[in-house]
Amino acid sequence: MRRQMNENTQAERRPLEEGSRVGEYRIVRCLGSNGEGIFYLAQDCIVGDVVQLQEFFPAGIACRCDDADALQPLAGHATEFKYFRASFQDLYRILQQEKENSCLIPIVQLFEQNATVYVASEHLQVSTLEETLRQSGGRQCWCRAKKYLLPLYNSLSSLHKKGITHQGISPENILLDEENRVYWRGFSLLEMRTATGEMEPQLFAGYSAPEQYQPESWRGGWTDLYSIAAVTYRVLTGVVVPDAAVRQQQDRLMEPILLDERIPQNISDALYRALSLKPEERFDSMDAFIAAMLEETTSNTAVFTVEQPTLTDRTVHLDTVHFQPQESTAVLPLKEELLEEKSRQHQPQEKPRMKKGSVYLVVTMAATLLVLALGTPRLIRAISGNWNQASEPASQQEQNVQISSGAEQQQHKVDNFIGKKASEVLASDQFEPWYYFETVEQYSEEFAKGVVANQSIQSGTTIGRKTTITLYVSKGSASEPLPQLVGKTPEEAIAILGEMNKQYKIINGSSQAVDEGKIFRTDPQAGTQMKKDSSDVVLLYVAQGAQEQQKEEDSSNSRDNKTDGTTGEGGRKVLRKWEN
Repeated sequence: MRRQMNENTQAERRPLEEGSRVGEYRIVRCLGSNGEGIFYLAQDCIVGDVVQLQEFFPAGIACRCDDADALQPLAGHATEFKYFRASFQDLYRILQQEKENSCLIPIVQLFEQNATVYVASEHLQVSTLEETLRQSGGRQCWCRAKKYLLPLYNSLSSLHKKGITHQGISPENILLDEENRVYWRGFSLLEMRTATGEMEPQLFAGYSAPEQYQPESWRGGWTDLYSIAAVTYRVLTGVVVPDAAVRQQQDRLMEPILLDERIPQNISDALYRALSLKPEERFDSMDAFIAAMLEETTSNTAVFTVEQPTLTDRTVHLDTVHFQPQESTAVLPLKEELLEEKSRQHQPQEKPRMKKGSVYLVVTMAATLLVLALGTPRLIRAISGNWNQASEPASQQEQNVQISSGAEQQQHKVDNFIGKKASEVLASDQFEPWYYFETVEQYSEEFAKGVVANQSIQSGTTIGRKTTITLYVSKGSASEPLPQLVGKTPEEAIAILGEMNKQYKIINGSSQAVDEGKIFRTDPQAGTQMKKDSSDVVLLYVAQGAQEQQKEEDSSNSRDNKTDGTTGEGGRKVLRKWEN
């Protein structure tokens, strides 16, 4: 029987008492809380291992009963609580399966108790990146920082490809252990990382992306990209990026290289682009961002070397490190010398005077060479390569042009088709003598639809006539964002989802945000990248009147939890699943 709460304690978020049991764990102490839940240090009562225990306990939506540890939704928030609880459980179930991602803290157990969900994770001896930066002078050079930043980049890339986003990246949520291994913490629901969500939001000034301050904006991998770029900006410059909400009013973000000239130009450019206020101006993916950060650049400036301290030496300050310029290669003087040498070669030189007796010898040799030239022009050009071509007779020049090798006429260097529109390549007559084209369509995150993303024969390769070459033509991105469906009628939303070839289920609920009969929430949220070839189901939450909602809840509670729903009953099916 569900215990009743007093009106005075409805908003209470009381943590579990020390020594109490949850599953097979004993609570040692409370570590803290955020808008999504409460964190504990706990001990496995069977094997004795110490773990970190996270209790799903959303602020403003649920409370703990007076005389029990069970949670109970606040009045009017039953549907939201069930929805968020199921989303939380699904998120950590997916994270639990990502065992090959080295930046994820291993999840020991995921279980239900007290009408909520608990996550037991390994307890690590770690420090936050924020603490590490404070102890190392506030910033670090790229050659040192990339040792732990690159694993984070790759980890994000892997998670994004599986539809997982962090949405809460900051130096406080990046952990380093004593062996310099780096970990994420703070994965959360999108609703918690939004300024005006149902749950108490938790945003990070300087690191949260602009779209997180705008509830109707799309959020996805590009949101994480902004945040990890902001973290990198802080690491390399020692300066926190201005808060996104402030930047939208007056943007004073400085390029990283202006704050520290030692930062490579490609690093500075990549960070500045990734920190764009407009998501569409950022990189298309984490992989593209990584490629830009690792791009090799050339410079005419002196090369600097520094003796890098290890991450375990957390007392080293960058101000105490001396940068010694090495002897630079004389790139520019070398170019000048080459130009001077070429200039000297083209300057007219005084011809030595010949003796009269030598004139006859020269004339005789010239006549002999002319005879040879008429028979074998290539030989004479090879012997007399320094001769001025303008001094040859006009007939000789014409003969040299007309004579060519048949083999050369049958050879061609493969063109670079990558980045060109396939339709234009296939319609062009200039390629007809050399290629038989075959096309294969494939998804590409880098190239727009209809653009050649790759080719079977590398450009520059020598081929003969009528060589078969395959052009791999982009079908566009493998995923597309879910459009904004909130505020639309179910019929309008279904039509849009039909064009996307997506399945749907309708869930009835209560909401004051939209008119009755319209959609007030979708799962996933608008902007979420959905794979085009997947069979993902979109949940549509439709607002209904208070009386109808009460009838729905009463009817749902009276049914057997094992009863399955079908199309049209999908909402009730999901609700029953949440209650189990």
